[in-house]
Amino acid sequence: MAAQRIPWVVLSALLALVVAAGGSYYGLTVLGGGGEKHNLSGDMPDVENVITVSSYFGQPDNFSRMFSTSEIVVMGVIDELYDARWTTSDGVAPAEITADVMKDSTLHIRTPAQLIVQRVFKGDSVGETLKFSFPGGTVGNTTFVHAWNDVLEEGATIIVFLSEGTEDSPPKKVEEQGLFPRMHLVVKGDMVEGPLKEVPLANIVEQLREDDSESSSNGGDE
Repeated sequence: MAAQRIPWVVLSALLALVVAAGGSYYGLTVLGGGGEKHNLSGDMPDVENVITVSSYFGQPDNFSRMFSTSEIVVMGVIDELYDARWTTSDGVAPAEITADVMKDSTLHIRTPAQLIVQRVFKGDSVGETLKFSFPGGTVGNTTFVHAWNDVLEEGATIIVFLSEGTEDSPPKKVEEQGLFPRMHLVVKGDMVEGPLKEVPLANIVEQLREDDSESSSNGGDE
């Protein structure tokens, strides 16, 4: 079912929701008009509706808390991005796409990705590949833009902190493993780029190795 066209004016004020994971702050703005307002890299597809979620991360200098509260922490290369889909029960767009409808934080578009695992810092059952999904993507004439997630592209090397979705969670509705990133860092040579700054890769790896050793010596997470 085609989504209804949204007027060019901004239909909602920012919707703030505080996310416990990392203390992220999200703002939601619903726009229309062929995608003139966006922050995606590259060309914008011919869409009628653009839903932009801006994220402002308090990027930590120490990832111990993020490590301890994530089920899986790995470094790897994004091998493939799959077709995006809505987190509705049938995977198609809601009958209406309005600011009020999109205030439901569980309703959005997600893109499944496959990661070739290069290094496991945490996660006993992690194999050579794993799949997860992240907010963002285009379905039909609607594009969901999630700031910082547009760097998740095929060929990118990332360090990603993953959590396991429940049976009813949005990630589980679009990808059977149900994993979703709580935070990701993009590896560029000997540096790692986060939402706010770059840090040396060696520093992050050493920190995660220490956390992994401590977790193993304590018999895993509490």
